[in-house]
Amino acid sequence: MNEIKKCIFDILDENGIYIDSNEMEEDLDLREYILDSLQYVYIIVELEDRLGLELPDEVLLYENLASINGFANMISDRQQEMMHIGCGYENACEGNDITIDFRTNTINMGGQEF
Repeated sequence: MNEIKKCIFDILDENGIYIDSNEMEEDLDLREYILDSLQYVYIIVELEDRLGLELPDEVLLYENLASINGFANMISDRQQEMMHIGCGYENACEGNDITIDFRTNTINMGGQEF
């Protein structure tokens, strides 16, 4: 199981949404487990916080939850995009070394960790 799927399952579990370990290897339709908009928003915000990224609107469509594998792949693609974008501000990174560690959800820029 990849790191993003594990994170999703951890968040679901912490919010009282229990998924059998045998089912975790399947390509689940998360819409069957996330029953209301409050749960959905909380899970997305928690996922963004834990992964240290902001998901664009096209990833946040409720229909994308029809496949946990597809949803996790979209998030992984977003992580890869963020690695290539850099800091996002013109010249703000000039002269600074930037390291993004998705395992620990930290960014090190010019010796300062975020």
